[in-house]
Amino acid sequence: MSPASLTTELQAFDNVTQCTGVANINFARESDFNFRVMNETEIRRNAMSYYNTTDLSGEKEDYFDYYDQPSKNVRRLAISAAYLKRPQPREQAALNFCGQGWNCTYSINFVGPGYKCEDITTSVPASAPFKLEQLAPQGNFTYVANVDQGDYTSSQIDTLDGVPREPPPYPSSLGAFESEPILWIGYATKSNETYAPDSPYAKKWKVVHTPGMFKCAMHHTNYTFELNYRPSQVAVLKQRDFLQPAIETTLKPNVGNSSDFIATPASNFIRPGEDPKAYKLHAAYHSMGSLLRSFLRGSVEKTHDVFVITKSDISETRLMDSRTSHPIPNLMDGVQGMFEEMIVSLLSEPTLVVSETQDVPCVKTRTINTYRYYKRGLWIGYIIVISITFCFVLIGAYSIYQNGVASDVLFSRIMVTTRNPTLDHLSVGACLGGDPFPKELVETKLRFGVLLEDNPRDGPLGTVEHCSFGTMGETKEIVKGGTYAGLAKYRNVRREEKGPASEKEDFL
Repeated sequence: MSPASLTTELQAFDNVTQCTGVANINFARESDFNFRVMNETEIRRNAMSYYNTTDLSGEKEDYFDYYDQPSKNVRRLAISAAYLKRPQPREQAALNFCGQGWNCTYSINFVGPGYKCEDITTSVPASAPFKLEQLAPQGNFTYVANVDQGDYTSSQIDTLDGVPREPPPYPSSLGAFESEPILWIGYATKSNETYAPDSPYAKKWKVVHTPGMFKCAMHHTNYTFELNYRPSQVAVLKQRDFLQPAIETTLKPNVGNSSDFIATPASNFIRPGEDPKAYKLHAAYHSMGSLLRSFLRGSVEKTHDVFVITKSDISETRLMDSRTSHPIPNLMDGVQGMFEEMIVSLLSEPTLVVSETQDVPCVKTRTINTYRYYKRGLWIGYIIVISITFCFVLIGAYSIYQNGVASDVLFSRIMVTTRNPTLDHLSVGACLGGDPFPKELVETKLRFGVLLEDNPRDGPLGTVEHCSFGTMGETKEIVKGGTYAGLAKYRNVRREEKGPASEKEDFL
């Protein structure tokens, strides 16, 4: 049996090297983008936002472009990430970034929008748009979200082909980002513990529900992601650092209009005519935030003991457990994670303005068939065989010691051990060994021993006897150390005629 010490197996080889031309995101590129200018040597770039403008030709000295809505490409990528429940992967990314036949792992770093969330369950502020008591088990909601307070108004003014029909009454306010909506989200966590039969919540909710609330504000965020292509794409968030709020303003209720809010201070507004670069950067942030908010706004309500009414697109995402119609247990982390999946999906579209390439350190890995030598398997097999062989060597050595002589199965050895006149008489007529073989010869019991002779010869060391095969009656047991030299008849004749030295010469 083979010890299988040398075999083939799949083995991964790592190569620490440089990956060239990998995709990354640079939101700052949005600041310099002008949809009126197209470089003929490059592919047409797509901005993250669509704009209206006060001058389509861009020739007026005081013209400016102002935000309208997220672009179609960005909308498609964000919706894909929500429905896929993971970032939209880029086609042939492993081939382009890692090389033919390789997997690879590398990290990218960029600054982009992010939501900084905090749990406010134990200290709900007075400015919260809903109460904790509205959530299960006291209320009917298992999920409720208000994510549009202070949102950018679209459209800002009546336009024709993106250009205002009439001059705006307040030009400094046209298109201004006064605030970025805070995400106010309430939820009820479902447990496995049942209510007591006498509980007022037992009939409707069956099991214990715990209400919770958190809020999230958009920040400039420094991201570090690890991208793995094996060969499908897996993006792992390694670090997230919140730098500063996207807009540093505070919302206050508008006196006389309870459904309206005023942002302060006005000096922190981001206006398109004052700082176009900062404006376009925030427009990209706002586009991403508005796409996330489109899934979060609304509620999920249980007004009856059985029926659940959903008024939110969150039910179409991984943030809602479709089996129970309840939000996932770690909803706050889930909201941040889903937004980051939308951002990572931007890597899959190389025609975006924010898309760029760079060379980064990476680890390339490939799996191939290789020979593998296992010392342990070899030694186990050989030790077993050597041990068994050594046992037989010991048995053989012991046999030689016991017998006092070593022999083998050569014909000459068989010939000399069968020199017995009795056997000559028994084998008359059967010397060729052919069939039919004499039955009496088959049934005759023979043994190898000392032949009982009438006139054994005496020597200086004692009686010299002859060993051979013979019948049970004419042989006796061999005694270790005995003197055995051959049949007395021939031994004596040869010794008398030729002497001891030349006894066998005539025969040989």
